Amino acid sequence: MGVVASFQHVVVADADIGGMLDLSGAQVLQFFVLVPVLAVSLTLPITINGIGLREALAAVLLPWTGLPPQSVVAVEVTTFLVQVAFSLVGGGLFWAGRARADAAMVQ
Repeated sequence: MGVVASFQHVVVADADIGGMLDLSGAQVLQFFVLVPVLAVSLTLPITINGIGLREALAAVLLPWTGLPPQSVVAVEVTTFLVQVAFSLVGGGLFWAGRARADAAMVQ
């Protein structure tokens, strides 16, 4: 889970939100170390779906990579929105498949 989350953060950060971010190899390695720590902290039942906690912890942890806190929070919000979009697509496909299976059972 940590490797996938780290990769997703690096891809979003490397997309150069507004052309502001320029990641070096050391920063990418720091992402692969710090993002799993961030992901584990989101399992704590403090907020709903980790909203707010994710951004606050990212603003504290990820500036160690040398990126400004504003950019780090923008990366976190963007990564969360990407995760929600993919979850909605997957949920829609699951729902459509289930409706087909239910229709097949009725016949």
